[in-house]
Amino acid sequence: CDKCKKRDAENYCDSCRFICTRCTEPHEEWPELSSHRVISLSELEGSLSRMNADEAPPFPLTKKLEFCSSHPKKELDLYCDDCSTPICRDCIIRIHHGHQYDLISTTFSEQKGLIVDCLQPVEQQLRAVEEAMKGLDSREKMITDQRTEIEADIRSTFQGVQKALDERKAELSGQLEQLTQEKLTKLATQRNDLKEIQSRLSSCLVFVSESLRTGSPVEILAAKKP
Repeated sequence: CDKCKKRDAENYCDSCRFICTRCTEPHEEWPELSSHRVISLSELEGSLSRMNADEAPPFPLTKKLEFCSSHPKKELDLYCDDCSTPICRDCIIRIHHGHQYDLISTTFSEQKGLIVDCLQPVEQQLRAVEEAMKGLDSREKMITDQRTEIEADIRSTFQGVQKALDERKAELSGQLEQLTQEKLTKLATQRNDLKEIQSRLSSCLVFVSESLRTGSPVEILAAKKP
C-alpha cells in the first residue's frame, strides 16, 4: 500500500495510487475524498488487458499533477490559508487577492505533523480494537477447546455407564437363566416321580381289572390277603 506501507494493495486510486482495503474505507466515508476515483486491482488489470495499444489506461499510472479548476493550465502549487484550499499562481491575482498563502509543499509539511498528531488517538484506538479482537479470538479458541474437552468427557462417562449397564444386564440375565434352569430341573424331577406313580397305578388297575374278569373267586380273595 502506497499510503500506510503496512498491507498489500487491493485497490487503485487516481490520487492516492495503490491502496489497501483499510486505506480505501476513508474514500467511502470522507466527503473530502469523494472526488477520488477508486477501482479494484482486478478491474484495473482487466481494463489494461482489454486496451488496444493506442488506448489510455483508465487512470494515469504516473504521479498525477493537480490543475486549477479556474485556470486549467496552471498547476495547484500554492495553498490559501484564509480559504483552506489549494490554488494556482493566477488565483492570487484575483480570486485570492490579499489572502495569506504559501507553497503547498510548505503548508503540507506544516500540516502533516498536525495530521499525524490527530492520527495518534486513532492509532491508539485501532491498537486497542486489535487487542480486543485478539482477546476475542483467544476467548473463542478457549471456548471451542472447552467444548471439545467436555464432549470427550461426556462420551467417556456415557461409555463407562453403558459398560456398567451391559455388565449388570449380563449378570442379571445369568442369574435369571440359572434360577430358571433350577426350577425347570425341579419340575422335571417331580414330573418323573409322578410318571412313575402313574405307571404303577395304571399297572395295578390293569392287573386288578384283568383278575376280576378272568380270575376265580378263590384266586381273587387269596390275592387280597395282606
